[in-house]
Amino acid sequence: MAAQTDVEEPLVDRDEILQREKAENINMESEKRTLTSQLEGYQAQIISLLSNQSRLDAKKSCVRKEKKNNEDQLGCFKPMRHRDQFTLEFIDGDAFKKLEVKQKALAEEQEQWKEALAQLKKLKKSTAKIKDQDGFTKPNSPTELGEVDLQGQEDLLQLKRIT
Repeated sequence: MAAQTDVEEPLVDRDEILQREKAENINMESEKRTLTSQLEGYQAQIISLLSNQSRLDAKKSCVRKEKKNNEDQLGCFKPMRHRDQFTLEFIDGDAFKKLEVKQKALAEEQEQWKEALAQLKKLKKSTAKIKDQDGFTKPNSPTELGEVDLQGQEDLLQLKRIT
């Protein structure tokens, strides 16, 4: 009898082993499916992060260019070396240089106006009899126009109004 139980045990063990192996295969397949779905999700997330990063890099480069243009236009502080120390010094931009040029041109124009005014003051004052309180001469009164001249003036005004 001992011999029969030895033979039956390996058959039972073999069936149990097959069932366990099938159960393990099913478990492994389901675990594989869940892991591949998780992996696909991670891949999609990585792709979206990379695309966001590339967009942000493009924005960052645009902002850097704009900042550089603004620094060139307005000026900026830059570290300068003085012997063994570094100090921040302001470097003027193009706008400040243009402003200085305009200020110099305005100062020159103002000087020209002052010189012209001084020359006008040096000129002889008019010897005409009619003078105002400010020292300027009054113009002569207009001469009276005849009827022919008045008619010509009216014709000219009408032509101007038409055109």
